[in-house]
Amino acid sequence: LLLATLTGSTLTLVFGAIAFFMYRENRYVFSLIKSFGLSKKWIFGTVVLENLFVSLIGAATGIFAAILSAPQLLAVFDLGNSIIFPQTDIQILLLFVLSAAILASLPTLKTLNQPIGEILS
Repeated sequence: LLLATLTGSTLTLVFGAIAFFMYRENRYVFSLIKSFGLSKKWIFGTVVLENLFVSLIGAATGIFAAILSAPQLLAVFDLGNSIIFPQTDIQILLLFVLSAAILASLPTLKTLNQPIGEILS
């Protein structure tokens, strides 16, 4: 439980840092798209869905790889031949991944609420 919480917290911090750097790069693009008449809700929704999709695919791949490689790693360290991944740990990791994906989408709201001319100039 503690390891899952620490891993999830680290993922959230990494997603937040990536969101901060991506905010500066995507500011112009989001304002340009908004200038073509697309609503703020639509732009924000697509950003959230993209972040959720990429995050959940990454989390599922990581969990699947951990489950597949655990017996080999435990055999190397002579700790037995199987490991149990508690469902609560996987749920905590997924909760952190979901919250991190939504957190990474929040800077988009700041861009969408700024005047288009201010950003595009």
